Amino acid sequence: MPGKVHSLEELKQAWSREDAELERPPKFPYSAHGGWAERRERATGFFHTARIEGRWWLVDPDGHLFWSAGMDCVRYRDPTRVKGREMLFARLPPGAGETADFYQANVRLRHGEEHFAARWKAAQVRRLKAWGFNTIGNWSDAALFEQPAMPFVTNVRVGHSRKSWQAFPDVYAQEFQHSAEEDARTQCARFRDEPRLIGYFIGNEPRWPYRNLIDSILRDAEPSATQDFVRRFLAEKGDDAATREELMETLSRRYFQAVCSAIRKADPNHLILGLRWAGAAPDPVLRANDVFDVVSINIYRFEPPPELVQKLARLTGRPVLIGEFHFGAAERGYAPSLVMVRDQTERGVAYQYYLERAAAHPDIVGVHYFQMVDQPVTGRFDGENYNLGFVNQQDLPYREMVEFARSAHARIYPIHAGELAPAGRRARIR
Repeated sequence: MPGKVHSLEELKQAWSREDAELERPPKFPYSAHGGWAERRERATGFFHTARIEGRWWLVDPDGHLFWSAGMDCVRYRDPTRVKGREMLFARLPPGAGETADFYQANVRLRHGEEHFAARWKAAQVRRLKAWGFNTIGNWSDAALFEQPAMPFVTNVRVGHSRKSWQAFPDVYAQEFQHSAEEDARTQCARFRDEPRLIGYFIGNEPRWPYRNLIDSILRDAEPSATQDFVRRFLAEKGDDAATREELMETLSRRYFQAVCSAIRKADPNHLILGLRWAGAAPDPVLRANDVFDVVSINIYRFEPPPELVQKLARLTGRPVLIGEFHFGAAERGYAPSLVMVRDQTERGVAYQYYLERAAAHPDIVGVHYFQMVDQPVTGRFDGENYNLGFVNQQDLPYREMVEFARSAHARIYPIHAGELAPAGRRARIR
């Protein structure tokens, strides 16, 4: 089988070859923060957004135009369940119990136990820079945010209440307002002066916009401040479809504004990147996203649909960041991921096509790939076992992914500026 490692000696030789290659990384047209070295605008010391000649950009702390090519889940913890499935495993790594973490065992073997976290962190930064990435994406290890060597984004959970409906909190309760400020102070204040933080996501793929939120609130047997507000709103304006759309926007806006106000009180320097919507959201909810600095969405397709991106930008007046996409192949015992292609070469083709088509869109300011490492072949916490990584469970890169990514990342700035056409080669599925 291509890529299979047959011995520890063979694995160590492969690691050594990668280390040697990383000592001679290719050059990209990047500034110190990964922005476009050729173009500068107003510098603020932190990331901000700018619309220039009809195109949205991020701007890095030194004023260089920035388009975010990110990698999600840069981390070494990814256990698989052992308990009740012991017959699946011929051998288990050290420390295995109810779960086992084969990837972590391999990277510990590679980097050694002494100062392991620091060695692992330095290795991932070296890799990502050599591959042309300029952003550490969501769900990554917190060690990467301490004295960060690259720009990064992070997820915060701001605002909670005892009462909620499909995770939509009781946004008119004083309890919610107080918790939002305390949560923001606890999670965001420490990043206040960090120039390499791009901004905060405030949630991921929420379900409440699709789950009859208004009826859930009205039918709740337990009284709440939000229920009182909803009843008054409908009584005053009439309970019809148009009023309910207005109410959904009002509820969403109340939620988002409270969270944004709390974050900006704790940290006025960084962008608020919104919720990472799962493919879309109802229009009334999307319109309320104008309180964020950026609208974020996860899009698992072969390219971001231009009409969807245009709609997001039109409804909100904000730039768009794609928080997740990926491609996989049905190889090596894996499920092929949410978007399947024929083989590893076609995964690389698909990556370049998606990223460059996104870069060509004037409203998109970045895309983040999900994720750094293949999931365990025996399944992660929820059983999902996708071939989706840039790196396999033996901590070896997929060469095809790396080469196509490097090619794409070298081109993103002239593509986003409208000076260069995006790649036209589409991935083959069969």
